[in-house]
Amino acid sequence: MRKHLHTLMLLVASVLTAGFTTACGSDDYTSGELSRDCLITEVTLGTLNRTMHTLDSQGEDSTYTVTVTGSMYPMHIDQLAGKVYNPDSLPVGTDVSKVVFSTFNVRYGMSIRSLNTGNDTIFTTTDSTDFRTPRIVKVYAQDATMTREYEVKVNLHTEEPDSCAMVMWQNDATSPLAAMTAMQAVAHEGTVYVVGDTPVGAQPCVTLRKQEPQSCFDVRPVDCPIGQLRVHTLRVHHGAFYALAGQTLVTAAHPAGPWLEVPGAPALDDLAGSGADSLYALSGGQMLCSADGITWQATEADEPHMLPTADACIAAIPARHNDNMTGLVLYGTRDGQAVTWHRDVYKEGNFSFPWFYLTPISAQAATVPPLLQQASLMPYDDGALLIGLTPQGTMAPCYLTHDGGRSWLTGEMKTPSLQGASCVTAAVDDEHYVWIIAGGTGEVWRLRINRLGWKQQDTRFE
Repeated sequence: MRKHLHTLMLLVASVLTAGFTTACGSDDYTSGELSRDCLITEVTLGTLNRTMHTLDSQGEDSTYTVTVTGSMYPMHIDQLAGKVYNPDSLPVGTDVSKVVFSTFNVRYGMSIRSLNTGNDTIFTTTDSTDFRTPRIVKVYAQDATMTREYEVKVNLHTEEPDSCAMVMWQNDATSPLAAMTAMQAVAHEGTVYVVGDTPVGAQPCVTLRKQEPQSCFDVRPVDCPIGQLRVHTLRVHHGAFYALAGQTLVTAAHPAGPWLEVPGAPALDDLAGSGADSLYALSGGQMLCSADGITWQATEADEPHMLPTADACIAAIPARHNDNMTGLVLYGTRDGQAVTWHRDVYKEGNFSFPWFYLTPISAQAATVPPLLQQASLMPYDDGALLIGLTPQGTMAPCYLTHDGGRSWLTGEMKTPSLQGASCVTAAVDDEHYVWIIAGGTGEVWRLRINRLGWKQQDTRFE
C-alpha cells in the first residue's frame, strides 16, 4: 500500500508540536521550534545468507547455505559525502538482494527510492531490501520540510580473497624470449625487463609493455663492453641496475646498458640482491654488503661454511616481531643442496645482526627449502615467493614462506603448466602481479592473490 509520505510526516510533525507546546504539570517555557536534524547516525547489518559451493561424493558441484553475521562488517557513515557503506566487503556468495538491518538510526523518519518507479516509499529496515545496486535513502527532519539524501551501498566481494587468479598473458614461440637459454627478470617503476642468453651468444634485453599484450616486446641488444653479463645476477638497487660481468660489478641506468664498471668494487663471486638499503654479494666465502656498490664490508654469519656458492638470491620482507626491522631471506645452493639464511636489519640506529643459517628440521619434511634451478626469490604478501625449475627441468610449484625462510609451503599460489621450457624467471611488479617468463616456449604468465589487488578504502576523515 503506497504511503503519502509528505502528508504523513506533516501529521507526525503536528502531533510533536502539540507535545512541545503543552508542558504537563510544569510552568517551564517549552519552545515550539522543530528540529532540523535529518542525519543517519548508526547503521548495522543484520543476519544475511551466504551460498557456499562444494563437491559431493560423486564429485559434482553442490551448494549449501550458511549465515553471515552482518555486525562483523561495520557500516561507515560519511556525513560529508552523504554515503553509507561497509569498507570491509561481505564475503563471496552473500545474498545482497535480501538485506536486513539490525540497526538503522535516524531521529524522525526516512524513505527509500524505488528501483522500479523512482518514487520514494517508506523504508522498513527489518524487511529484506535489494542492495545489489546502491540505494538512495532520504532522511526527514522533524518538520518534514528539511531532508537529506544518502547513498547506501552494501559492498560484496566478487572473488575469494586468498584464491589466485592466473592468466597466460602471452604465448609466442617466435618471440625473443623463446630463444633464450638463460634469463633474469626484474620489475622497476611499472615495467618488467628480461635479460637473457641465446645459443649464438647474443644477449637481448626485452621490455614487456604491460598494457599491450598483443605487441608486448621492445627488444634491445645488451651493451656491455667489459664482457657478457651473468644474467642471473641482474638486480635493481636505488633505481639503478647492477650485475656481474665475470667477477666485475657493473651498473647501468637501463638493463640494456651501456654497462659500466663500478670503480673500487672488489671481485665478487655472486650478486645476491638488494634489501634494506644495501646490495649483498658473496665473495671469498663471505657475505658482503654495500650501500652504494663502491664500498663493501663483510657481514657476520653463524655458519659461514654453509653460505651458498651458486644461485644466491635475496628478498626483503617485513619483520614479524618489530616494525622497525626488516627481515632478509637468502636462498641458494651449495654442494647440490638448497640452503636458506635469515638476517634482521634494524631500520634506525647502528645495530648489526648476523646471518643465521636455517638448518632443515628434517630432510623428509614438506616445509624444507626445495632444490631449484634458476631460482627467483621475491618479496610477496608480507613473505617471500620462490619460483624456479626442478632438477629434472620441469616447473616447480610456487613456494611461499611467511616465517622468514624457515618453512616453505605450496598451495597458496597457482603454478603454470610449462611444457618444454628451457629456462624460467619471475618478477613481481608494483601491482602485486607475479610475472613468470619461460624460455624455449616464449610463454608469459601473470598471476596474483586476489586480495592483494583490492583497493583499501580510507575511513578516516580529518
